[in-house]
Amino acid sequence: MRGRFRSPEGFTPPEGMNPTTGLPNLPRPGESPGNRVGTMLIVICSVAVVGILATLTVAWGLWKLKKWSMFLAIVVAVIFILGSIVSGGILLIGRGMLWQTVVRVAMAEAVIVLVLLPVSRRAFAMEAQTQKSVV
Repeated sequence: MRGRFRSPEGFTPPEGMNPTTGLPNLPRPGESPGNRVGTMLIVICSVAVVGILATLTVAWGLWKLKKWSMFLAIVVAVIFILGSIVSGGILLIGRGMLWQTVVRVAMAEAVIVLVLLPVSRRAFAMEAQTQKSVV
């Protein structure tokens, strides 16, 4: 029969996999998928919200030329690079994921380079001197 998956003799599929189809055992309609799916969804959404808030905080701080935002931008960019590499390595399904990972890493590296440029550092230094003269 063409298109039907058959496991070789003596092959034991991983836990949670159907031996005849080779697909994961999914819950039937109306069944609960279990507690782990809900927990993982909460973790993923929480990390996404924290990442968005950190990015918005960095953007606001850079816009207002706050000194702390330069350091926080580097930290957030490094975390973003590490997360992109890890998720790209784990979820590398096709070329689409590879390009997505490359673009994410390039954007985070661009943030680090732009923050560390001499022009940016002078702007932060001038703002710091302006703040000292006002106080």
